[in-house]
Amino acid sequence: MRLTHNKFRLVADLSAQNVKPHDILSTLKEKNLKNVFPLQTIYNAKMKIQKNGHESMTQMQGVLLSLKKGGYIYYYHTNNLTNELEDLFFIHPTSLEMWKAFPQVMLMDATYKMNKYKIPILEVVGVTSTRLTFFIAFIFMYEEKEFNYTWEFNCLKSTMGGSLCPPVIDGF
Repeated sequence: MRLTHNKFRLVADLSAQNVKPHDILSTLKEKNLKNVFPLQTIYNAKMKIQKNGHESMTQMQGVLLSLKKGGYIYYYHTNNLTNELEDLFFIHPTSLEMWKAFPQVMLMDATYKMNKYKIPILEVVGVTSTRLTFFIAFIFMYEEKEFNYTWEFNCLKSTMGGSLCPPVIDGF
């Protein structure tokens, strides 16, 4: 089940307008009732569109471009000898606003070897006054050493302008 060129362009245009894949499929079926494309066809087309947009970039360049386009605040640390990225910190502006509104509690949890690079992901979450949690930041860490955690805390401090010192910081 392949999309014709025109249908592929329609998927690309609708995706650029942030239309959900299910709604894209509905639009295709409205245009031609004989379409029997599964939803996976739309997901595959979206992946192909995204891949073509980042063809000349490395994966990390694509990630950094996506963070920049998405308005994220991000910092990264590279190895001085190899120039390879070792740590990546990012926070969405909406998360930052939530954090400014509810800075009292900050929780951190590291997830180990759950990605294809087998490196820890440190998640930082906050708690609202109604005890709901929200994500503050994500940090990909090359190693769990004192330097990495110090770097991560410095990123958090600089994101808040150095004015943050929550009374409660806890690790899960």
